[in-house]
Amino acid sequence: MKKAIITDQIDMDFDKAVFQAYKWGFQYLEIHSLWGKTIEDLTHDEVDRMAQTINKYHLRVSCLSSTLFLMCPLYHDVSSLEKFSDSFLTYDNTFENHLNKLEWCIDIGKRISADCIRIFPFRIEKEGVPSRAMELISDIADKLSKPVQIAENNQIPLVIENCPFSYLPRGTMTFHLTSVMKNNYLRLLWDVGNSYRSMEFDWVKEYSDAPLVDEYEIIKSHLFSLHIKDFEHKNGMYNLSVLGNGDIPYQEIFQHMKNDQYSKYVSLEPELDRDGVMQSIDFLKKFTG
Repeated sequence: MKKAIITDQIDMDFDKAVFQAYKWGFQYLEIHSLWGKTIEDLTHDEVDRMAQTINKYHLRVSCLSSTLFLMCPLYHDVSSLEKFSDSFLTYDNTFENHLNKLEWCIDIGKRISADCIRIFPFRIEKEGVPSRAMELISDIADKLSKPVQIAENNQIPLVIENCPFSYLPRGTMTFHLTSVMKNNYLRLLWDVGNSYRSMEFDWVKEYSDAPLVDEYEIIKSHLFSLHIKDFEHKNGMYNLSVLGNGDIPYQEIFQHMKNDQYSKYVSLEPELDRDGVMQSIDFLKKFTG
């Protein structure tokens, strides 16, 4: 497996983040936000600067982690979307403008030779989740058919991330979507921590309550990348933890991946302070080689 780290987990200053990732021994970077911007809003000059920094340290980009189709309405309009985080930068706009930004992100991805572009399965709107999951997934598949076609035309895959603020919080749900769409240019980015903390939602449990190791086995044929962070569930709260110190059975998941000779990406996203990031790196290196 190829180990990457999301640069804004180190520093929003991209030059500092890349230098530190290089010092820590990472060969691959995942890029979401930098210099106080999400990648959708970068200028041509900023993309050139980003590319120069990547090339300076001879690193590669595992994923260009856009926020496309997250703060984007599936059924209604932009006013139906509520912001969920001040720290997680997103591109908020209409579906048509998200499509335009996808073209821009593809241009960026080609410029820096990114292996894929992340997208999301739409933010849950104020009206709530439709009662029938099968119809919901069919509606998302219809909406994403054009973005996937654009990706195929440009020969760069999209990876869809399960997200607890979206209509598809678990990896089993995004797997159902990719199974319905049957296109190799839409693969899975499995955020293990997101799947774990989504188990608190009753409507998610009704769809799937598979343990995380079982979830890996269900979805592994469509996996392109993983996000890994850890949580401890205590007193009804999900609290971030150093990788390996929380509740998620990463040692067992990594062993299954090794047995399967998983050769794609594992991307570190601990969402912790510098000490927590370094401890998480130590765990990642110890159990993935």
